[in-house]
Amino acid sequence: MKTTTEPERTNGAASGSSDELGANVDKLLREFDRAELGVDGDCAFALLGSDIQSGECVFIKIPNFNKHTSWHQQVSCAKSALKILRDRLGKPELSYFLGAGLVN
Repeated sequence: MKTTTEPERTNGAASGSSDELGANVDKLLREFDRAELGVDGDCAFALLGSDIQSGECVFIKIPNFNKHTSWHQQVSCAKSALKILRDRLGKPELSYFLGAGLVN
C-alpha cells in the first residue's frame, strides 16, 4: 500500500464516470450510516463501506509514527481523514465509530 503525507483516495469505482461514482456514494450512504475510523500501519483512515475496494476511503500518514505514538494522536489523524471524507461526499453530518484498531 502506498503511503503519503497527502490524503489518498481509494475507491473501487474511481475509474468510472462521475455518474457511476455518484451512484456508488449514494448506495454507500444508504447501506452504511457511519464511517469507520482506524489505523493501518502508519496511516489513519476514514472508511465508508465494508472495505477499501468497494467503499470510499481517505488515508492520512500519521506524523512521526512509532510504537509510542499516542492513541489521541492516532484518533486526531483519523478525524482529519473523516473531515476530508465528509467534504468530498458533501455530507458534513456523517457520523463515525472507532474501528477495532482504535478502541481504547
